[in-house]
Amino acid sequence: RYRIEERFLPDEFQIRFRYSLALQVPINHSSLIRNTVYLAVSNEIFIKNVSPQFDRDRIYLALGYVINPYFRLEAGMMSQILESNHRNQFQIGLFNQMPIPIKSKKMID
Repeated sequence: RYRIEERFLPDEFQIRFRYSLALQVPINHSSLIRNTVYLAVSNEIFIKNVSPQFDRDRIYLALGYVINPYFRLEAGMMSQILESNHRNQFQIGLFNQMPIPIKSKKMID
């Protein structure tokens, strides 16, 4: 995933570029179906358009569980490396993928 952000901070405006690579590896099934336990790994780096360009790097490792086709639960650790310091944090996330029905219409000439 690649994102460009416009950030409106109290005393300044910034543009930030985010590069993310994520992987989910099923453990007890061959795909992410109901009742699957999986390993989630990701790395996201943030680059600013001004000097110093490095903003932060987030490395994430978690264990997840597929509740059903619409809900997943993850718990893991994220290590966030900033320009001047480093911090670790524990995260719990509930992910919802809402079903959106798509109906096709026949085109009329």
